[in-house]
Amino acid sequence: MIALARDMSRNQYEQLMASLEPEIEQQLAHYVRF
Repeated sequence: MIALARDMSRNQYEQLMASLEPEIEQQLAHYVRF
């Protein structure tokens, strides 16, 4: 992931992370019950 980020511009990387965050949060919410 870090190697991939190095090949991308910072803007592209931020867009990628922004698109991944909701999915990650949903998965965490599915496995971790607060």
